[in-house]
Amino acid sequence: MGRDPEDISVELSEPSSPLNGTSRKSSSSFPSEDSTPNCWLRPCCGCCTCVPIEGWCMSPAFWLGFLGLWGLMTLLMNMFCRTRTGSPFYSMSPSFDTYGMFFIIVFAFGSAIAFYNREALKKIVSAKALPPNTFKKLSTFLVVYVLLMYPLFKIAQASIYPGIVVKLWAEIRPSDASSTGEEFKFTSTLDGATLGAYHQIHYGPSVDTVVPNADPANVPNGEEIVPVVFLGGNGGSMWSNARSGQDFIQRYLDKDVKYFDVYSFSYRGYEPNEHLGVSEKKVVADSIDFVNWVMDKFPNRRPIIVSHSLGTGPASAVSEHFQDSLSCIVFGMPFSTMTQTSQEVAYYTPMIYLYLVDRWNSVGRVKKMSPEVPVVILSAGKDELIAPHHQKSMFEAANSNDKLFSYVEEGRHMDIMDAIYLLGVEYDDWFERGCMGRRIIS
Repeated sequence: MGRDPEDISVELSEPSSPLNGTSRKSSSSFPSEDSTPNCWLRPCCGCCTCVPIEGWCMSPAFWLGFLGLWGLMTLLMNMFCRTRTGSPFYSMSPSFDTYGMFFIIVFAFGSAIAFYNREALKKIVSAKALPPNTFKKLSTFLVVYVLLMYPLFKIAQASIYPGIVVKLWAEIRPSDASSTGEEFKFTSTLDGATLGAYHQIHYGPSVDTVVPNADPANVPNGEEIVPVVFLGGNGGSMWSNARSGQDFIQRYLDKDVKYFDVYSFSYRGYEPNEHLGVSEKKVVADSIDFVNWVMDKFPNRRPIIVSHSLGTGPASAVSEHFQDSLSCIVFGMPFSTMTQTSQEVAYYTPMIYLYLVDRWNSVGRVKKMSPEVPVVILSAGKDELIAPHHQKSMFEAANSNDKLFSYVEEGRHMDIMDAIYLLGVEYDDWFERGCMGRRIIS
């Protein structure tokens, strides 16, 4: 017997439940994931994570696209964000604030995505419930972020030790090193690595006046030579560090002691060294070995330690290790810990991997230094890398009975000499009383 077409239509549109024979209606506010009309980048919506809503959907392309942009901008932040802070990847002239550009781009991208998916977002808000597979999507995001942590960590590591990726500072090498100073090598007791070092002997009245080949035999008999160890900053080399050391001693060349032997070395991976794996442990061990090497050359003298920026990290370790065996220590624009500095430079952007970077707890180390060693802390009010509160923390923590603090309100990160000149006579008195007064081991 034939059936009425209307009955067939009713059966197809309202199927009966096998349990109670009643019509089945969906209780979910969201349509099933099988219906994918007009889905954004529809080919990506075939998996279970596609959530179509009223003709729109947030597909994997949405989530992965946002994640991809976020990851890319994070990489760019680590590589280029310090265009205004002195990163190894900066240009030599001031540039735009890349952090500001980062947030502008992310905000613009997020706003565009929200506008494109406005109907879907309205549905989510009105339903007062999350779409299906939200947990799965967030879990995927977290897994991808964790997987990115190691390469991001390596990028961050490279920004702290840029010599391993940038050869720029090799150009600072003197055109004729043999006529101005002496290159030499020393061996690390940590693993036997051989590292490059350099020194120049300066005498008055000009810092450009040096002893040929840095040979003590060319120094007149009876003239005293004072050893100075300069631990350079981010990206420095043994040549550029020695040049910075020249500036430090310039104002004292016409004093009673006219000869200063400035020593510096290149960290692992910095020209001319091989990579050799850079880490806090290795840089600290190398710095201690280097100071030991200098002290062996001057058995009756305490060396003057001068440091700047990144170099203040190993300098704090040197102060803890050698205790009273040092003449004095200059900390130029030091940081309290590298972890804190990294978080501040990144504006506390959620970069968990930054906690994997070497901590460099300088503030903890200077608490353990000898109180007999004089200390000066130099600070700059407009430092683009390390905020002045780090220097204040270092000053308060330094266990020294003779310490000075110099703050240059308009100074920047590289203005170490401006901070010294600001102290003027007070610094000269400190230098004569501390550095020069303690140089001879009785």
